[in-house]
Amino acid sequence: MSSTAGLSKHFKKRGVPALLVYKNGQVIGNFVNVSDTLGTDFYASDVENFLLENGIIVDKNNISKIIADSVNDDSE
Repeated sequence: MSSTAGLSKHFKKRGVPALLVYKNGQVIGNFVNVSDTLGTDFYASDVENFLLENGIIVDKNNISKIIADSVNDDSE
């Protein structure tokens, strides 16, 4: 419960749900009240698209040929 956690009334109304994205122990994304963007009824695919659009994850199926060729050259 938010009151038990000591959250402000403002955060209870406007801050939930929040999505914090971590990489190597560091916050790399902080999205508060994601239902403003995704709506109140969203699915994992909606969250994935949201993270793609905000540059948090990379769509490995949509990498330019120049970058893909560079990665392939480095691994050989």
